[in-house]
Amino acid sequence: MRLGRGLIKRVVGKGKVPAPAEDQPPRPAPDPAPSYPMPKVVISAEQMAKARANLPEGHNWSGRPLRLLAHAAAAASRPEGYPPEYDLLQSGGFDHVHYLGQRPDVARARLDPVAHYLRAGAEEGVNPVPWFCGDRWTEAAGGDLQGMTPFGHWLTHGGGDRVAVFPVPAVADLSAGQELSEADYLSQLEDLRADVRDRLETGELGEMVAKAAALDPLVAHAWTEASAPRFQPAHDKRASARLAVFRAVHEAAGGVRADAVVLVGDARWGSSRRMEGHIAHGLEDLPGINRVALISTDRPGALPAAKVPSGGVHIDFAGLAAGLPPPDRRRVLAEVLRALRPGAAFLVNSRLGWEMLTDYGAPLTATVRMFGCMFCNDKDVFGRWGGYPATRFYRHFNQLAGVCTDSAALKADLIAQHLVPDRDAARITVLTAPVDPEIPARAVPPQRDEGRRPQVFWAGRLDPQKRLDIAYAVARALPQVDFRLWGRPVAGGMDPKADKPGNVSLEGSYARFSDLPMEEADAWLYTSEWDGVPSILLEAGMTGVPIVGVRVGGTGEVLRDGLCWGVDNCEDVGALVQGLTEALGDPAKGHARARALREALVSERTEAAYGAALARLLEGQGHG
Repeated sequence: MRLGRGLIKRVVGKGKVPAPAEDQPPRPAPDPAPSYPMPKVVISAEQMAKARANLPEGHNWSGRPLRLLAHAAAAASRPEGYPPEYDLLQSGGFDHVHYLGQRPDVARARLDPVAHYLRAGAEEGVNPVPWFCGDRWTEAAGGDLQGMTPFGHWLTHGGGDRVAVFPVPAVADLSAGQELSEADYLSQLEDLRADVRDRLETGELGEMVAKAAALDPLVAHAWTEASAPRFQPAHDKRASARLAVFRAVHEAAGGVRADAVVLVGDARWGSSRRMEGHIAHGLEDLPGINRVALISTDRPGALPAAKVPSGGVHIDFAGLAAGLPPPDRRRVLAEVLRALRPGAAFLVNSRLGWEMLTDYGAPLTATVRMFGCMFCNDKDVFGRWGGYPATRFYRHFNQLAGVCTDSAALKADLIAQHLVPDRDAARITVLTAPVDPEIPARAVPPQRDEGRRPQVFWAGRLDPQKRLDIAYAVARALPQVDFRLWGRPVAGGMDPKADKPGNVSLEGSYARFSDLPMEEADAWLYTSEWDGVPSILLEAGMTGVPIVGVRVGGTGEVLRDGLCWGVDNCEDVGALVQGLTEALGDPAKGHARARALREALVSERTEAAYGAALARLLEGQGHG
């Protein structure tokens, strides 16, 4: 039977990703019970005896008592006081065995299942057949069942459409995965269910089950479940939702595998490549890697085109999996990675990726080489350190094929803090981000017109880490200078307009570095309390504009002595003011330093060097 094996396939069809079970709307309140009396109806001993005489031979195991009761109930006539709907249900395919299996109390009391459904079962949400969901039909009918039960109303008004009442709303996805129409899919599912149930109850398999139950009585306890077999994912809302997402991701990937994968939390503000883009482009240039997939996991949205290499693809996993609960998102992401079968996968600020590694690290890293990318720790409002280096390095280092940092400073910190032995230190690789030599540089020192105020630029995230308060303090100390700030809050928690000095203008955000009018800048100010090697600092270093900034974490690898005005304490406002005063007071000196910085960065931070470091990392030789 075609559908039997196909049901366990992991690929499902196109369509809207269904919401998981816990996200479904509450079941509508049932219609009031009819006004006519409906007393309890017990299957009599006489009815049982008649059914016993007429029960077909061949039911071999301990499900026989329930089958006998169902057989007797199926032959029952409408009891006194019950509406004509009773006859409609009896003739409309009411599955007595399924109903009794759901309600052992009804079976123990030997109640008529159809009568019970009319009297109480419908109101309690019991469904009379495995393929029917009363809640879905009640919702489809607008809540007005005209005094009937959901199944009776569907038999009268549903036109035989089982798609509208199937318990899992993802029939379109499931059927498309089997290349079947929705109706054919459900028809084959019912054929399969009937076949399995029949074989478990009769014939050779039924006889084997009966013998097993005789040896172990607990086997018999499985009969109520076996009487209504369920097939994944057809009767599991969460499983069908997961597979719908899996298929959507499969289609977004073009239906083919990836040689390498980069998991990134979100698009991240700005258009520079950053680590995820540098890794993706560097990987594509390596022999044997023809296709790189960038998967955004935490926030939906498109990635800037600059991050995706020419032969690569971006998969918005966060958007496709938005309807799944977090545990299911982690599970599907792990399944996606195993299905793509990449030679390497990199975690770049992907919270979901790190959480996935916690849940599935051992089996996943047995088949996929995972690399964790780290920049710097973060500090919370209480001054406590956190972030991926602090919380994930010790937990996953032994699972990962390697760890990448953007600075030698962070590598040294990780080795010192976690007492990494020399034999393992080589697994921590410094990926020195390349610079873009295409960024135009000022050829000569700036010539300020008489009366023109000096212009100091600042750009970045308007978040507590970047210490905007320090930049404002510097601005207050230099009232004769105009400070122009670009950026927007990302982490939140601060208002850039609060306490803003009059000589500071907030210029808004920018899409790309080239949007900034660097020809108008006389100096660049960089403030931060902690950091890696920020892209904005590398971009500013290409412009020939003198830089005054705080050396913290990885920034000291850009803010070099003699090439910039570097300050070691982020709160040393006086030193920052002095640096800007010198840079603005001697434009020729500032320009010479800026040009020397550009030359140093261009010679050291190249695409070729980055690719070589990646190649050594994948070969397991380490770097940095």
